[in-house]
Amino acid sequence: PADNGAHKFSLKSSKSDKITLTAKDTAYTNVTGQSSEFEVKEGKIKVVSTSGPVGKVAVRVELLDAEDKVISEDDSTTFTVTLTESTANNSATSDTTTVPVTIQGGAATIYISDLEAEPVIITPAANPTLTPVAGTVTFGSFRGRGIGIDMWREIR
Repeated sequence: PADNGAHKFSLKSSKSDKITLTAKDTAYTNVTGQSSEFEVKEGKIKVVSTSGPVGKVAVRVELLDAEDKVISEDDSTTFTVTLTESTANNSATSDTTTVPVTIQGGAATIYISDLEAEPVIITPAANPTLTPVAGTVTFGSFRGRGIGIDMWREIR
């Protein structure tokens, strides 16, 4: 009664596979159900490395299959991130460290801010659990076509 006849399952598989799911009520053993066949894909959640000026930078996070292709069918995986600064002084921040973000179409954009020119490693943690692939945002640097600008702040 607590779940109104619906339940979300997390499945863990060592490889991609097609499976069916069978459920049986523990109180009423004659009540069973079976899903149609569906595919379980091996997946990972990856932060795409980028760079930008000191301030706020948009960062892309992708849900990838075993061949590193975006799993565009996913609109439900949620994730948070952990930030690791090269100088551990809490100058880097993101709402995504505490507020989960939902993947839409296999990807999401999050925002990381930093008051210092430094690299920050962003490590994702997904629900359901996926293999995390960290990425780095290099603050204080911008690279573009024909442009190479490094910015820094003098510490007094």
